[in-house]
Amino acid sequence: MADPTLKDVLDAIAKLEAATKAEFVEVRREMGANHAETTTRLKRVEKQLDDVDEDLTGHMKVHRELEKDIAALKRRPPRTAARPARRR
Repeated sequence: MADPTLKDVLDAIAKLEAATKAEFVEVRREMGANHAETTTRLKRVEKQLDDVDEDLTGHMKVHRELEKDIAALKRRPPRTAARPARRR
C-alpha cells in the first residue's frame, strides 16, 4: 500500500469536516426541539402551580375563618347539662 499523498489527506480532512458539520447541525436542531418542548412543559407546570396556589389561598381563607370561630367558642362560658341546684 502506497503512502497517502497530500491530496488524499486533504480529501480525508474535508470528508471529516463535512461529517462533523452535519452532526453539529443535527445536534443543534435536536437542542432547539428539546428547548421548545422544555419551554412548553415549563409553562404548563407554572400554570398548574398557579392553580394550586389559588386553591391553597382559598383554603387558607376558610381556615382563618374556622380559627376565628374556634377562638370565639373558647371565650364563651362552658354550657353545662346539669341545672343549678334549687335552694329550698
